[in-house]
Amino acid sequence: MEERTSIAPPTPAMTATAAPAASAASAASAASAASASVPPLLSLPTVMAMRRVLRAYGEGWALDNRLRRAARAVAQDAHRRGALAEQMLVAVKQEWGALSEVRALPPGDSLQDLSSRFITLCIREFFSPGASSATDVPAVRRAD
Repeated sequence: MEERTSIAPPTPAMTATAAPAASAASAASAASAASASVPPLLSLPTVMAMRRVLRAYGEGWALDNRLRRAARAVAQDAHRRGALAEQMLVAVKQEWGALSEVRALPPGDSLQDLSSRFITLCIREFFSPGASSATDVPAVRRAD
């Protein structure tokens, strides 16, 4: 099973501007322990929606509706967790890069364009009116 992205609140060790090497090692282990105890920002249904987008892309299917639904699910997950937009973007980028479907596709401009479109839609959904309401769209939806 692939590692899931989680957002841990900053610890005092993480926010220090300068720390000796021993303190830096202790900060890294504290951050690792903190992130291990924080649930992932993106839910399993949201990650599955991202996977469906990538599979559809690889098979040449139309993506607009799939992209919007997946972006809406990402924004809703972020709002449910009380995450900032920046935290959402970090989680999406980390999760996107970890998906086997991304690694299976040929790298290039079109894959980068897809990623950019998805990130843009996630930002729009995050800041859209009513986006903080988790009841706008069901968390789990069937593929097209």
